[in-house]
Amino acid sequence: MEANNYIGKTLTVTYTAVVNDDAVYGNTGNKNEVEFKYSNDPTKEYKGEPGSDSTDPVGTTPKSTTETDVTALKIKKVDGSNQAALAGAEFEIASTSYNMTITKGERFIADAEGAYYKLLDGSYTTTVPGSEVNGVVVNDTQYVKNGDAYDRYELETFEEVQSAPATDKKITVTTDAAGEISIKGLKPGTYTVTETKAPDGYNKINDTYTLIIGWGKEGEVYKFSKGTGSSEGWTMAEDGSLFEITIANNKGTTLPSTGGIGTTIFYVLGGLLVVGAAIVLVARRKAHD
Repeated sequence: MEANNYIGKTLTVTYTAVVNDDAVYGNTGNKNEVEFKYSNDPTKEYKGEPGSDSTDPVGTTPKSTTETDVTALKIKKVDGSNQAALAGAEFEIASTSYNMTITKGERFIADAEGAYYKLLDGSYTTTVPGSEVNGVVVNDTQYVKNGDAYDRYELETFEEVQSAPATDKKITVTTDAAGEISIKGLKPGTYTVTETKAPDGYNKINDTYTLIIGWGKEGEVYKFSKGTGSSEGWTMAEDGSLFEITIANNKGTTLPSTGGIGTTIFYVLGGLLVVGAAIVLVARRKAHD
């Protein structure tokens, strides 16, 4: 493709980053700032010298800041009677979560046809910041025409919320000696917690605990929240850094629930005994007659 075909086209640079153990949890957010420096003057023989000593005309994009929020989950397992910590409880945690990232910054303004750049006087120019015009390097603070400096390029501020597709994931975790499970780096989304194995000598919980981690703008700040439909029992730290729940196990044998198969068996056996007694009574009366 001819190089001229790229003139006036928008170049999008995409990059990814991984939140590590040094991440800040809660509504403070993890910020990352980026700018792109480029050269765009085909009449100039560039030396490729880095640093402030370079004489190469270089354009710089306005700075863009991304902010990613993550939170954490803690499950505490206790004895139902004395609240002692229980180790060895196994849970399956399933999630449909999604990345949410805020991108803020300034950008150059294009006209209706998508051609840059708008000046403060309302006119547009195709002269790219970083180009050399009449021996003067054009930067993002000025536009040069016939050797004279004109108004700076006009910038617009923006704020965009970007979301990545949701993914289905499952993990199996076991409570430690303190009866706890801690999972960090959670994104907004829906999480279900199911007990798959109880500690020795305890009854397994058959309920599934659902946590919906919401995320949205409150005033000028984006914050975590407990989404609509979250199960009871979840608490959230005020700064959104931790969601926590305590789940109790009880000892002993699980009795049949009222109206369940257990009570039905007793009813059937009782009925059979009554019928059997009636047959014996009738047989005795006939024998006596």
